[in-house]
Amino acid sequence: MPRRDLHKKPYDEGTQDKLDLYRDYLREWVYVFINSPYVDRLQVFDFFAGPGSDTAGKPGSPVITCNEICETLNQRVIKNKIRLYFNERDTNKFKNLAAFLDKQKQLLPHVEFFEKQCTFHDAFDQWGPNMKSGAANLLFLDQNGVDQITEAIFRSIVAMPKTDLIFFISSSVVNRFKTKLRKYVPITDDDIKKMNINNVHRLLANAYRSGYLSA
Repeated sequence: MPRRDLHKKPYDEGTQDKLDLYRDYLREWVYVFINSPYVDRLQVFDFFAGPGSDTAGKPGSPVITCNEICETLNQRVIKNKIRLYFNERDTNKFKNLAAFLDKQKQLLPHVEFFEKQCTFHDAFDQWGPNMKSGAANLLFLDQNGVDQITEAIFRSIVAMPKTDLIFFISSSVVNRFKTKLRKYVPITDDDIKKMNINNVHRLLANAYRSGYLSA
C-alpha cells in the first residue's frame, strides 16, 4: 500500500495527536515496570523511528522516548536495565537519527541504545529474540500503511509476556485502498463493502480483535 512521508513538512494535527498519545502511554508504562521485581530490563522498540523531529524541530517518537526516560532517571534510582531500540530504513533520516542518538548516549550513559537502518522485517527478526525472557517490552508500530505488520508478526507480538504495543494505522489510506485490504488484515469482504471514512477505524479495530486476538 502507498505511504506518505510524514517528515517532509511540519507534523499535522493528526500526527501530533498520535505522538501525544505515545508520550502519555510511554510515561505510564515506564512507571508500571520500573524497578519491578518481575522483570530485569525495560525495552522500547521504535521500528519506524524517522529522523527524530519534523522540519520545524517538533519532537518525533525518538526524542519523546529519550526525554521520558531521562525524566524518569532524574526522579528516581533505577535498578532495572533500560534498552532503547530504533530502526529507520531511509538513509537520510537514519543519519539524522544516528546523530541525535549519539548525543543521547552521552546524556544517558546508563541506558543501552541499539539502532539499525533496515526494513521492519529485518529489524523485527533480529530484535525479536531480545523481547523474551525477563523483559518488559513496549513496541511502537507506526507503519504508515497496513502491509508491514503481517498476521504472523501480530500473533507473535501479542503472545509475548509483559509486552505492550501501540499500533497506528492510517485509516484514510486504508479507506482509499480498501480493495487490497484482505491481503493484510483479517477483515471480511462484507465489512470492506460497508467501509467508509466514518467507520473505517471501528471496522479495522474489530477485525483485529476478532481475527487475531480472539482466535
